[in-house]
Amino acid sequence: MRRLVIAAILIAATLFLESRTTPVRGRTDADLSAFDCTQVAESRLLNRICYDPAHRTVLAEIDGRYYAHCNVAQATIDALQEAESAPQFYLTKIRAGHKCKKDELPESIAQVAVY
Repeated sequence: MRRLVIAAILIAATLFLESRTTPVRGRTDADLSAFDCTQVAESRLLNRICYDPAHRTVLAEIDGRYYAHCNVAQATIDALQEAESAPQFYLTKIRAGHKCKKDELPESIAQVAVY
């Protein structure tokens, strides 16, 4: 009986530790090699914008968390790069109108990004 209790405790401890190493949504260890990332120097919160043209997906790193935006045209990214204020453009043109659904994101990004 004692062995059974010890085994149960060890299994529970293992499950607990595995859950602690799962990526936290919004904090990414995801492979961003498909994304073209650009630092945003003019903002303290908006750190960088990453764009995957094949999936038309934007990841915005804001205060260390990644937020996903879907169906973003290349022309919108070009306009962002030309904008007088990248943070303001992001808020009004990307964040406001390009929400993602879980099934729209590649699995590696859906696990870690806020959408």
